[in-house]
Amino acid sequence: MTKLTINDCIELAKSKGGQCLSDVYVGYKTKMLWKCNKDHHWYTTLDGIKNKNAWCPECSYIGVGNRYRFDGIKIANQLAIEKHGKCLSTEYTNMHTKLLWECKKGHQWERSLSKIKHRSQWCPYCCKRPPLSINDCMVEANKRGGKCLSTEYTSCEEKLLWECSDGHQWKAIFRSIRLNKSWCPECNNYSKNQDKLTEILENELKLKSFSNFRGFGWLKNPDTKRKLEIDIW
Repeated sequence: MTKLTINDCIELAKSKGGQCLSDVYVGYKTKMLWKCNKDHHWYTTLDGIKNKNAWCPECSYIGVGNRYRFDGIKIANQLAIEKHGKCLSTEYTNMHTKLLWECKKGHQWERSLSKIKHRSQWCPYCCKRPPLSINDCMVEANKRGGKCLSTEYTSCEEKLLWECSDGHQWKAIFRSIRLNKSWCPECNNYSKNQDKLTEILENELKLKSFSNFRGFGWLKNPDTKRKLEIDIW
């Protein structure tokens, strides 16, 4: 068996369009420094280069990524064709990144490949469920006398910033505001405390209603001496 030298390493690297940057060859299992034609540097053994046909790991990783992205956009295009529509996006990152779609009626919307492929979702306009926007959030807040302070709506799971008519601010997902009919947690807690206090006083004073009650002798107008209603609301 012919003994290998550093020249064999140099020639092997050259055949792959690169270079062997090490000056000395010690043995088959000793790592050496290599460089590809894209100027990537890495250490590996001659055995890995010669017998396992390995080369630049960074180029290999990029190649796999490009193939993955190509396959993703290819799948998206095929799914759109099956639904008589189009995938208008040209770049694919992953299954959960939104792509731009168009149905046969020309409606356009954004949705991830995962939802199109695995949840069988298609055009939200055709099924009369247009995608929500930040304007929907603002309209809902306005109905309650408040504001949606966020400027962008990305998904039903993302918390937005809201403000009630009393200036309280909090974060909540749009779904809880719209479907669960929840609103300002601070006002809600305050209202619950008021109701509880009213219930206690009515029970203690044996009253059917605490509304317009002027039965406290100590609660008077200091000028007119007239009894006043207690205000707990």
